[in-house]
Amino acid sequence: LNKDKYYEPGYEREKFIKEIEKKGYFVGESAWKRKDGSTIFVRESAVAVGDEDGKTLYYDGVVEDITELKKTHDELAKARDDWKAIFNSISDPVIVLAKDHTILDANPATLKALGKKGEEVIGKKCFEFFHGDNKAAEGCPMEKLLRSRHPETESMEMDALGGIFLVTVSPVFEGKEITKVIHHAKNITKLKQLIEALQESEEKYRTLVENANDGICIIKDGLVIFANPRLLQMGGYSEEDVINQPFSKFIAEEALDEVMERYRCRMAGEKVESTYETMLKRKDGGIIFAEFNVSIIDYEGGKAELVIVRDITERKKMEEALKESEEKFRGLVENAHDAIYIITPEGFEYVNPAFEELTGYSSKEILSREFSFWNLIHPDDIKIIEQREKARIEGKEIPSRYEFRIISKDGKVKTVEVATVDIGKRGEARIMGILRDVTERKKAEEEIKKLSDLHYIVGMSINGSKTIKELCSNLIKNVKEIIGVEYVNIFVYNRSKKSLEPIAYAGYPKELAKRIVKRYEVNEEQPWEAVKACLTKKERYRKDVQKYKPLSFNWDLYKKYDIRELYTIPLTIKGEVEGILQVAATSKNPLAEKKRLLKSIAEEIAAGMAKIKAEEEMMRALEQERKFKLEAAHYFFNPIAIAKGYLDLAMEELPEEKRKKLKSAKYAIGRVEKVVKNVTQRGEIHE
Repeated sequence: LNKDKYYEPGYEREKFIKEIEKKGYFVGESAWKRKDGSTIFVRESAVAVGDEDGKTLYYDGVVEDITELKKTHDELAKARDDWKAIFNSISDPVIVLAKDHTILDANPATLKALGKKGEEVIGKKCFEFFHGDNKAAEGCPMEKLLRSRHPETESMEMDALGGIFLVTVSPVFEGKEITKVIHHAKNITKLKQLIEALQESEEKYRTLVENANDGICIIKDGLVIFANPRLLQMGGYSEEDVINQPFSKFIAEEALDEVMERYRCRMAGEKVESTYETMLKRKDGGIIFAEFNVSIIDYEGGKAELVIVRDITERKKMEEALKESEEKFRGLVENAHDAIYIITPEGFEYVNPAFEELTGYSSKEILSREFSFWNLIHPDDIKIIEQREKARIEGKEIPSRYEFRIISKDGKVKTVEVATVDIGKRGEARIMGILRDVTERKKAEEEIKKLSDLHYIVGMSINGSKTIKELCSNLIKNVKEIIGVEYVNIFVYNRSKKSLEPIAYAGYPKELAKRIVKRYEVNEEQPWEAVKACLTKKERYRKDVQKYKPLSFNWDLYKKYDIRELYTIPLTIKGEVEGILQVAATSKNPLAEKKRLLKSIAEEIAAGMAKIKAEEEMMRALEQERKFKLEAAHYFFNPIAIAKGYLDLAMEELPEEKRKKLKSAKYAIGRVEKVVKNVTQRGEIHE
């Protein structure tokens, strides 16, 4: 044969001859030229035929045309190479497993994630790497697949791969027998990469596409030319209902214009957002809320849209429910009396109107990055917050409720009770707090304590004082200390002289005391507030005595000592004025709620003064009685004693018979003496 005529270049005829001479036969493949110039592939089988001496006479051979077989083999090899290239290029971990969990192959992404080489992984059991155990984990998706013979998908936390993965296991059949399992661990956020891989080799990934959780379709020339089972299931359609049908047929009326415009722009090469939400029609007339992820692919010689459709109907319902819930919550929060806020290390994220009202700052001011949380905290309470923050960072348990003081924009100090809850995700510092203004409550508690202390002091002073001066001196000192006033004094009303007599004062400088704490005549012409309160029996309050004209003669001292307020209370009991309690305050220490405390003890002070005055009157009456008795005894007993002495002398000088009359007279005088003694000593009239 002329090898140049019949064989393709590279055919080694000599090799054929040598091998058949050596072995007596030859089997090999070669490329032959046909008469028309085309090439065919053949398998040659030849044996040497010789004579009796073993000399080769000729070769007896069979030539088999294997062109189609060769073509099929080459295509399979190319497909295998393409599959391997795709398998190796997938960025997600993919492994091929035997039914006994032995790893048959692992792509580079798997080896990289495990930090292993191929020889360290191939031939080992998969659970040694992914579960850290010597057996398959309970509920393993592969075990489910072997039972169900259908692909299984499950979301799993895989420490070995470093995250949460959507694990899909798909069977590989030979006939009806499962021979292998493809194990695909996909990071949930990288679904598009998987779809792009599916675009490159649709047939090789058809198993994954048909079992994907999302709907997938291909649209060409406006028609649906492919739809996976999940997409059909979403709409309740059969394949016959969808394939080669205009895709516009399945778009909800209210979304049709937008979807078609996007499609037109995309096909024209214009830049259009690839991911958007829309609405689809179900076969039964219902509506599906869907998220489209669209990309342009080359398909069968032309451009087509690859659309990944995710059913977000439940999410939309949840969003609507959440929106409704949030609206209700917002309505509740916006109208809450308590101040509510959300804060992160970067600053405030949200404050409700009550927070604005409490602090005096607008939400715009508070939510700006320049505004600091520390602007609100009273300097003396910053340490409390810092200690709590340090304990929180160290993971210590801290009470969710505590109190501290804030300073509002207008400079007012307010006490707030705060309840906090951590609403951040893992590792995120995000706190929601509720502030309740307890300033008035704290004031009330302090006022109750002060009132209790005052009542105790007043009671003790009344019981322990013997005179009104002693009572007032004790009260003045304690009232000044407990209530916290600068200047306080008490006048006693002298009814007989119709005057107010100063009896005790505290806090007044000598210059001021000399001018103010003095005796006042009680009459209508007097300008003094104490006199007017005494006459009207009503309390009097001057907010700014520096502008009160009737007392203008004292303005120089009021200004010098910064006296602004003057509060005068009549001390009355049963409608009778016993005295006057008067308090003066400076601009730095206003009376505010102190007036209530002063007024609440005024009647008790008056009662104490009346009690001691009554006791003093009684003591004076007793003293007068004692003096009367002493004087009466003196005037009675001296004459009686003289009379008895004279009778005794007379009886000594008279004879016995005349003494009887004198004895009777002495006896009568003795009876008078006993009566006088009982009257003067016991107040009793008897012998």
